[in-house]
Amino acid sequence: MNAQLNEQLEKGRRRGQWTIAFIIIGFAFYLTLPLYYLKIMALDYSALLSNFLLEPIADDPLPWYANNYFIRIGNFLLQWGALPFFLLLVGHLGSRLDLYRKNGCIVQFPQKHKVLLLTAFYVPFLLFCFPFSLAFSVWISVEAFWWVQWYNHINFITNDLLPLIPYFLFPMLCLLGIYLMHACFSAKSNKNVGGSHPLFFWTLRLLRMAVVILILILVVSIGGIGLLHASRITTINGPKVYRNKCAGCHDFYLPLYLVKTPNEWRRTIENQINIEKVALTAHEKECITQFLLGMRSFPDSWTFLTRCQRCHFFSPYRWEKRTPDDWENIINRVAKWSPYYYNFDVRQQILNFLVENFSQESNTFGFSPEAFTNYQIVGKTCSQCHSLSYEAERYQYVDQRTIAKMVSRMSRKMPTAIKDQEINFYALTFREMILDQTAFQRMFPHDLPVLKGRLPW
Repeated sequence: MNAQLNEQLEKGRRRGQWTIAFIIIGFAFYLTLPLYYLKIMALDYSALLSNFLLEPIADDPLPWYANNYFIRIGNFLLQWGALPFFLLLVGHLGSRLDLYRKNGCIVQFPQKHKVLLLTAFYVPFLLFCFPFSLAFSVWISVEAFWWVQWYNHINFITNDLLPLIPYFLFPMLCLLGIYLMHACFSAKSNKNVGGSHPLFFWTLRLLRMAVVILILILVVSIGGIGLLHASRITTINGPKVYRNKCAGCHDFYLPLYLVKTPNEWRRTIENQINIEKVALTAHEKECITQFLLGMRSFPDSWTFLTRCQRCHFFSPYRWEKRTPDDWENIINRVAKWSPYYYNFDVRQQILNFLVENFSQESNTFGFSPEAFTNYQIVGKTCSQCHSLSYEAERYQYVDQRTIAKMVSRMSRKMPTAIKDQEINFYALTFREMILDQTAFQRMFPHDLPVLKGRLPW
């Protein structure tokens, strides 16, 4: 009897050691990566609420949580509210090690202790969930902004996405917490459920399946967007330097209202130094730059993905390589149909990516270098105003004299007219270009606008 009692005490001691060790490791881990990113989310959360207070939408009442007291309380809860719940989970993971090692069952708690523990762990997590939902809605909107800047879709983000997402995300997080708390404090194993009434058994199993599916959707969405956005924050000391240097003259949340290209952010910082006379060391300048690029900007590869690969999908891997000038002409032709979506800095990002990954100076599509250069000159000149393909269909079967008259007529409409001695050069080159329509379409992609709602977004 004493031997059995001693064995149970030893098992309990080992379980306690594993649990305490996991809690200590979990606390140390929380103070590093999770807390760092939660501080980043606290900046997003505070920027969102400050935006509501400083720039309220006309005729729309402010949300109930948009006040300075809630900003401070929410900031604290966002950083520390999940800690008790997090330690409960890692401690429970440690206590389960003995179960896997066949050393007994998980430690059970009396009913009165369960109520206290549930309150101590779940209430802070419940208070953490709402500011987390608000901050995460900012992350979603930042990621979505680079995709949906077409026409009036920005209003969808600012007026619909930001206010609505927290009210969907908050209850899902609460359900996730309840499910995990139940797993930590459950007094029965799954094997004991089989003896219950079949109706109760299958009802409970269906509910569990529904909760698990909901949790998977939640974890995949939060994890995917969270990891994607968090990966952009590349410096550890950036937020601290940014807060210390930018809060001296203006609301340091102000830059976080905007999403800009890397070049735009660099120009903004240069303006602060040259015009506003902000004193920044080279290290401070680099920290602030990297922080803003991570928080509210996108690299060249991601800009290419949102502007080009959103339609082409996997086809870029089959593209033939072109000269840098040729890529620039193609990008400018695309930008002609949407100058805002493909503004100068965005075009530069796309060009940098294409030149780095799909560039080849010697590719002239089988034409002689001189003929290829002439085609590019005519294409660049004429496509500034209208589609080359439209004119190619009209003048494919006419003589050079008729084309020369067309070129002369177009020249009179240009800001800088084509010289008289160059009219025949443009007419002859254009006629050569359009004789082979297959080669013409290969050389001048994106020459026609997308019409009649055929945009895939």
